Amino acid sequence: MATVTAPPLIKTSPIADRGCRVPLGIALALYGAITAAVFFASFRAADHHFVFALDDPYIAMAMARSLALHGTWGVTRFAFSSASSSPLFTLILAFLYRLTGVHEITSLVVSWTAGAFAIYLADRFLREHLNWRLRVVTLTIFVVATPLFVIGLLGMEHTLHLALALAFVSGFDKASDSPRRLFAITALMVGARYESLFLVGAAAILFATQRKWRPMFWMIGGAALTVAAYGAFAMSHGSYFLPNSVALKGTGLMGWLAPILVIMKIIIAPHLAILLLALSISAIALRRSQPRLAQLALLLAIAGTGHLIFARTGGAFRYEAYFVALSCLVLAITAARWSDFATRPRSLFLVAMLAAACLLAVRSGKAALAFPGYSRAIYQEQMQSARFLRTYFPSSSVAANDIGAISFFTDIQCTDLVGLADDKIFFAKRAGLYTTDFLRLEAAANHVQIAVVYDSWSTEPGGYWKIPPLPSEWVRIAKLQVPHSEILGGDVVSFYAVDPSTIAPLRSALHRFGPTLPAADRLTFQY
Repeated sequence: MATVTAPPLIKTSPIADRGCRVPLGIALALYGAITAAVFFASFRAADHHFVFALDDPYIAMAMARSLALHGTWGVTRFAFSSASSSPLFTLILAFLYRLTGVHEITSLVVSWTAGAFAIYLADRFLREHLNWRLRVVTLTIFVVATPLFVIGLLGMEHTLHLALALAFVSGFDKASDSPRRLFAITALMVGARYESLFLVGAAAILFATQRKWRPMFWMIGGAALTVAAYGAFAMSHGSYFLPNSVALKGTGLMGWLAPILVIMKIIIAPHLAILLLALSISAIALRRSQPRLAQLALLLAIAGTGHLIFARTGGAFRYEAYFVALSCLVLAITAARWSDFATRPRSLFLVAMLAAACLLAVRSGKAALAFPGYSRAIYQEQMQSARFLRTYFPSSSVAANDIGAISFFTDIQCTDLVGLADDKIFFAKRAGLYTTDFLRLEAAANHVQIAVVYDSWSTEPGGYWKIPPLPSEWVRIAKLQVPHSEILGGDVVSFYAVDPSTIAPLRSALHRFGPTLPAADRLTFQY
């Protein structure tokens, strides 16, 4: 009886072709060129200042500074706070701050470099499956569709997470050969972003169905190590087992509202639903002819479904960046096996791919156009609030609901009204006890003098950012209004005197500060 040899995952080119560096060089050049263009557009939009496009990078930077200089895991040196959703990225920044000093540019360098490394890993992954011409096309899509040129400029952990997710997918495909390597990659990946647990859960399901117990236990052990180690560390300081940001921003779906919420998420992020459809078609159509490729498609389909249901999307295109990037790579390899599809799945796959291409192209175009506006908005509002506090109240006790920039650029004691960096408020919010009276008592306990607040966050319903109505005795001195509020919580931030003794000093400081604001900002006095 003749022996039947299973076909390779993809018919590859000769070794010399697979070793060609042209695709990697083109992708890196494209990444560098687009990020440079977007960076300088953002620089100009922010009145020629270097400003990150979100307040969140400053939270990680503030925590890294506190850890590097004072040994405190917190946004300030005064108290522990579980505000970072990426313990690994915070540790990396803190290590670099210890070596080189505290610099704003450090976070950008790490983020951009991790993006370049992700391109390198993507090229290595594709070399086994596609010839160099198809790799050029796929890596171009990878850079543009993610969109990597935005994620790399955020100064956050998302490019690092993407690189580790790529290493994880490669390790999953070769898990039986190196389960210990999968253990290490999984531990690091979960430390970069807790959304990695969707990939881990999906891989565990597939390992179990194939009875691959050894790699499954090594992988779960890596994830459990990171989660348990951080959880024990946080709880030893009286905090929650998970980072506060993960616990507050995650989506719990219970009861009859679950289908409605899922539909709403699909409407908000249709590109995810279309990618899931394309991956599902690939997994079914190739399960016999290309079982390894079908497994990768199914891995992403399961993980992506979990992300769509339970995690956030959007947020400057960052939350689902890892899933979009991995899907682009796997679907490109899938498309190269066009001949293995039956007629009907082939047609459905073509429609899904065209729809995904259109949606991702629109999304990337929006990213390129919107990003400079994000930096401009952060400069006009958060950076001005930070500059004001640094100039007039650099070591005061301040309550705020955007805590990144004001914590990084000053030495304030910060009461986080949202609860990301304040465990008492965090636990009160989860227990449904976060009221105006509770806020009044917490402000008194922390000797809060000034509050810098989006008033709309205490009046608009829903969202993890929800805060109760502010105490009536807090005196609003002035409102700062910005013309552009992209990515901001609102276009107006109010300055309150919480301690009556600060009314006159705060009003006087704001009168002096007003003329130094950007021309587009408007400061209106209320008291």
